[in-house]
Amino acid sequence: MPTITNETAHIVWGAIVPLFTLSPPGEGKLIGTGFFITQTGVLITAAHVIRENIGQDGVDKGMIAAIQMMDGVGMIVRPLQHTSFHPIYDLALSETTQFTNQAEDDIPTMALALTLEVPAIGTSIATHAFHGSEQNLTNEVGSPMHKSTFEFSGYFAQDPQREVRMTWRSRITGGILREYYPNGRDRVMLPFPCYESDVPIYGGTSGGPVFDSQGRVFAVNCSSIEGAVAYHTGIAGILDLSIKNTVLPNEAHARTRTIKELADLDFIGFSPRISS
Repeated sequence: MPTITNETAHIVWGAIVPLFTLSPPGEGKLIGTGFFITQTGVLITAAHVIRENIGQDGVDKGMIAAIQMMDGVGMIVRPLQHTSFHPIYDLALSETTQFTNQAEDDIPTMALALTLEVPAIGTSIATHAFHGSEQNLTNEVGSPMHKSTFEFSGYFAQDPQREVRMTWRSRITGGILREYYPNGRDRVMLPFPCYESDVPIYGGTSGGPVFDSQGRVFAVNCSSIEGAVAYHTGIAGILDLSIKNTVLPNEAHARTRTIKELADLDFIGFSPRISS
């Protein structure tokens, strides 16, 4: 995938999604950003974005949903079905509900290209994520490469009796990669491989993908300090996570597979390709 610009931002709206909790009295609350890594709705986000809503069995205790935007179709609300958390990295892997169109064909999700390569320090990086309409942006240095506002008021199939209202903003923000900590920055807050940059992270942008200069996702938004220093979780941690309900071509039954296994089989795209 090429580097995302203001002109191409709409292309990845099917891959990068706002995450909402849908609860009474009808207001959808933006809690973070996620992105798909398969065409079947498997999603990556930061663990801290959704952890308090997920039970020990990996099932959503409330209702968390990814809002997939599609040209000509509108929006698809994909509730989280099952989630696994990395024991160290700030990473979560979620399987989302799959939907079919009128022809009963599965509606696919767009998968972003991933990489395990570490960008050179001092190079340009960018994140495409979402934040609330009330977000204070006064500390931002420079202008974003792209921004859009979305609003929704209507009824979801999950609860057709209750109207839900939601507002969110899409934002692409660039910056410079300052440091890489292959063994973690510290033992408590960031004990996993992570990156430091000057890309601002706002409420809601946690969990969003971080792109290198080739448009590949190498990290996930994690945290920031006073809007001036940001930290991003290395993407390599997802290789240890697994998907429960995986049915591959020529297989009759679903079974659990790790992301590493699926990458080896080319069902998840890494650039360069991962080999055993």
